[in-house]
Amino acid sequence: MKHSFLTKKCGEVWGLLDLPTQNLKLKVLSLFVFGWSMLAGLNVSAQCNVQAYSGTISAGNQAFTERLGMHFTVNSPIMVTQLGAFDSNQDGFQSAIEVGIVRTDGTVMAGPVTLSGSSDPLSNNHRMRAIPSVILQPGDYIIVAIGYSNVEMNGNINFGGSRVGTNPGGGQLTFIGGSYGGSPGIGIPASSWTEPDGFHAGTFRYSSLTPALQLTVNGFQITNDNDGSEDTEDLLVCNTTNNNLFFTQFADVSGISPSTLIKVQQSFVRNNSSFSPTDGTFPLSAYATPFDRNVALVNPLLNGGLDMSFRAFYDTNNNNLVDGNECLSDAAIYLVDINDNVAPSITCPANVTVTTSTGVNTDQEPGDCAAWVRGINADPATDDCPNPIISYSSIGATMINGTGDASGNFFYTGITMVQYKITDHGVPVNADSCTFTITVVDDELPTVLCPQDVTIGTDPGECSALYLYDVDYDDNCYGVNAVGFADEFEPANWTISNSNAGNGIVDATDAPNSVIITGSDFEPMIGSSNNTDYCITIPGDFAGTLAFDWDYNTSDSDGPNFDRFGYVVDGVFTQLTNNAGSTTQNGLVSIMLMPGQTFALE
Repeated sequence: MKHSFLTKKCGEVWGLLDLPTQNLKLKVLSLFVFGWSMLAGLNVSAQCNVQAYSGTISAGNQAFTERLGMHFTVNSPIMVTQLGAFDSNQDGFQSAIEVGIVRTDGTVMAGPVTLSGSSDPLSNNHRMRAIPSVILQPGDYIIVAIGYSNVEMNGNINFGGSRVGTNPGGGQLTFIGGSYGGSPGIGIPASSWTEPDGFHAGTFRYSSLTPALQLTVNGFQITNDNDGSEDTEDLLVCNTTNNNLFFTQFADVSGISPSTLIKVQQSFVRNNSSFSPTDGTFPLSAYATPFDRNVALVNPLLNGGLDMSFRAFYDTNNNNLVDGNECLSDAAIYLVDINDNVAPSITCPANVTVTTSTGVNTDQEPGDCAAWVRGINADPATDDCPNPIISYSSIGATMINGTGDASGNFFYTGITMVQYKITDHGVPVNADSCTFTITVVDDELPTVLCPQDVTIGTDPGECSALYLYDVDYDDNCYGVNAVGFADEFEPANWTISNSNAGNGIVDATDAPNSVIITGSDFEPMIGSSNNTDYCITIPGDFAGTLAFDWDYNTSDSDGPNFDRFGYVVDGVFTQLTNNAGSTTQNGLVSIMLMPGQTFALE
């Protein structure tokens, strides 16, 4: 994402983001920035980041090897950010040129820097190099360059050509003369000269006092270098109702004093995001204490973001406006993406084996054909954003599903594979999953109680006698091995029903071996269907696997597409036939059921 930020003219009155004076008395309860969209069309100020001396000739005309100086007076404090030197023919320096600013007492105030080759960028026929910002207080100074030669010539109006261009920055500078001679290095030239613009030699770039913001948000630091381009940082935050933007540093590192006159302008551009702070101008001191704020998506199903921009200026007249010789810093911009792009992770427990009597991780009491299993939570389950969704499902001996922890569920004898899945709230959703098995072993023996010994006689003429007696028996998994439509599953315990006045029937003549279900033989009304259900409620002493094989045929001209067959568990239909298959089909089904569930063939 790229944004263009332009500054206002120095001396031009702002009206776009002006706030009442009382805003300066408010505690900072928001982020501060002014909207770059509001700055479109403004021109770069002559007082902000301007070049003091600019070339008016292309080629030099003098090979002066000693110091060349041009004198100037600073009328109001300025900040020097670059030093430069005239590059004859703009083809790179053929000899090294040293440049610096000295005070009239000989103190070196800025630089020196040594320029050579063509690596430094050209600006108005001078090559410029950024330096740590230097504040020059009112007084007299000299920009000095040394190192010109017959292979890299300076300009001198005494040898023809034009005077060097000067930019006083709306009165911030006065150009007062020149000087020459003396070596080596940067120092006051030996001889004075009355011409303030007679040499094409050294130059510098300067502004009114311009703060350099250094801010840290969510651990990402921006240090504003005021080089004329924005300083940006990308942030990724989670969509949450909690505060997710943490401002731990908000300072000026330029050394401007007094800092109480440094102001910050702020603005926010919201994209499908909710963020309470508003655009405004506030004193830098209001940001001194770390603070945090929340940004959240308006529509959580879509991506969104927040662009935050901060600029500072030195408010010389403390009127909360950028005017006169005041200049805005480059923008420090945070581009906030509100999303969750990092996948969560989940780790399943080790495979578990328990018994129906007692065992590790269970609360089981003897007598059941299953086990309550504890201690099977997924650990760890982590995500970089809060409130991920953890769900579980299973296949095999026990079929369950739910959210959170699967511990505490009832698992039937046999092997069950459990899957945990974790999903976040990203757009699109990120997920992770894992599986493990739970094996429940029936370790309880069945019991049988035989009748008392008896002695009986035979009928006359018989060598044997018939004796009827009852045998008491029991097993914790009684019913699991029920075979066919018998006992608790005999046809009398099943019900038949037809929807939409259907006329389907069930023929149980061959029970307990099999039953025949015949669906309705007439067309339903458009938009409706005729279902024939053969249904039973699983008896209380049954817990385990219900297995059956099935044979299917249809005489419908459309084949099985409109004559489907399957089973229903607690109202959920599972189709067994293939709509694109033949008119005759068959298969074998094995499912786990528990007491109280409803099961139907449909």
